[in-house]
Amino acid sequence: MNVIQFGARQAVCNCVKVKAGERVVITTDHQTERLADAIKAEAEQVGATVQKFIMEDFGPRPEDGKNPLPFPKQIDDALKTAQWHYRMASEQYPGASAKWAQYATDRLKALGRLDVLNEIAGPRDWSKTHSGGPRKLSREDVALE
Repeated sequence: MNVIQFGARQAVCNCVKVKAGERVVITTDHQTERLADAIKAEAEQVGATVQKFIMEDFGPRPEDGKNPLPFPKQIDDALKTAQWHYRMASEQYPGASAKWAQYATDRLKALGRLDVLNEIAGPRDWSKTHSGGPRKLSREDVALE
């Protein structure tokens, strides 16, 4: 397993914990499509339904960030029923992140969940994860009897 496959498996199985039957949407560009394909393969492996969209398929992306494309209806429709969304982009297009941030804000507003933007997530309790918390090192040569 190469490093990209390993990262994709971590993202799908351990971070997000995608389950069989869930819907996953992936948006990418040509520069990051290899990463998107690895995520797609891992999500399909666990039984998820995956839709992948390549931004350049919707028209030319202006390099100066002026006159960005309108948000594609196909992606909007897919996101409405998806449980998970992975976005990978090379960020070479100014304004792209702002457009996605605005989309996310609009979706949260439509769902009546704008409050989550103000939540501060506390530290995670790693003791309840599959690994059982922080690593422990036992040394018999210095153990107290």
